[in-house]
Amino acid sequence: MNITTTLAELQTYFRQLGDRHPGINEVVIGDSEEIMSVDRSKLNYPVLWIETPRVSWEFLDNPRRYYSLVFVVLENSPTDAWQHQQYLLDKTLTITEQLLAKMRDDMNDQLIFVDTASAQSDAILGYGHDHDYGWRTSFRVRSYMNSCASTCLWETACPVGALARFNWVNNNPGDFTDIDFTNTSLPTDAAWLTSWSWQVDNGPVTTDKDPPLPNQGTGNYMYVTLTLTLGDCVLQASAIILAAQPCGDSVPYIIDKSYC
Repeated sequence: MNITTTLAELQTYFRQLGDRHPGINEVVIGDSEEIMSVDRSKLNYPVLWIETPRVSWEFLDNPRRYYSLVFVVLENSPTDAWQHQQYLLDKTLTITEQLLAKMRDDMNDQLIFVDTASAQSDAILGYGHDHDYGWRTSFRVRSYMNSCASTCLWETACPVGALARFNWVNNNPGDFTDIDFTNTSLPTDAAWLTSWSWQVDNGPVTTDKDPPLPNQGTGNYMYVTLTLTLGDCVLQASAIILAAQPCGDSVPYIIDKSYC
């Protein structure tokens, strides 16, 4: 099963990819304003910038998403330093190639599927107030590509593609008297240590290695978190479930529930 089923999971994959590459110092997810903003002018270069994707749909038995993805590897340079700028173009192109190569390895493990038949990288020349140089690479999620990756580049605390997640089915919408939880974390064969915690409205917090039992009583909402541990690898997922929701999925991060 691949992980690129939701936008949150796809962005989490690329954030992990950037975090584990020794040549990337910061990951930014969003549109150009995230790079151009004065508030972000002190970026820790080199930067991996993941643009918000364009999504297309194929309708078979159910709608299927296809993401048109773009990532950008950037370094900054002083003005009028053309030799240094050419060096940065070479450096960021090498990082781009290594990221694509690692994605190929992950495709062999069925963690992500990418159609790179028409993938291409365009040079970034003097972009933004930081005078950035680098490469903008576009492709479409699905299928495989032909490349290779050096395993010595990557930290291994968490394998890229590891993901904490769960889903639920509320068999009696309106309350929480019959709600079932299923751990769908990846990889499915890893010996994860699991810790679940849950709370109905502002009631007491319950923690256990197993998911909540079906009868959790009545209330307006239920807050659930799942923590996975495997050695030094710790991953989390969470969900805020309204009583009227019949089913749903977690997100691969902890939700701030202070507004509830």
